[in-house]
Amino acid sequence: MRHSRGTAPCSELAPRTAPGARIAVADPSRTRHLDWIAPVARGRIAQGGKSILFPASALARKGAYALREALQGLDLDVIVAGRAQEHEGDFRRGVRARPLEGAEWPCQLAAVVLPALVEHEPRPLLKALAHGLPVIATEECGLGDVCGLTTVPVCDAQALRNVIVATTNGCFA
Repeated sequence: MRHSRGTAPCSELAPRTAPGARIAVADPSRTRHLDWIAPVARGRIAQGGKSILFPASALARKGAYALREALQGLDLDVIVAGRAQEHEGDFRRGVRARPLEGAEWPCQLAAVVLPALVEHEPRPLLKALAHGLPVIATEECGLGDVCGLTTVPVCDAQALRNVIVATTNGCFA
């Protein structure tokens, strides 16, 4: 995690982030650095409630099972944006989870969480940041240091749980 509580400094209002920054440093002569551009927030999604959004399918590579383990015993609902499922295991075991209905996000979310092992399109995370929602993700999501982002180590359910509890002010522990 970064900084005292793992939250990146709020040095920018509109996040323009740096995916692949570590790769660029390794070979700067063959690298062209492109920033992600934050989407414009349409409508308003407020921070609050007791639902977190998992903006992907419930797959191991997206961190679904680390999230499931982290949420055990917490009074939080998970809204799963993707439709794909793995044959092995049931993501919903021990967690109140439901699919996202349609493309519109709920009007209130406690956080957006993606503890992915690999992520090539972090657009939902950028959308959440544009709405001022807290985002919990791994460095593998490629967002770098942006305001509102808290990073957690890959496959560390306890660290993920600690950040979720801190982000929701312990209200659902």
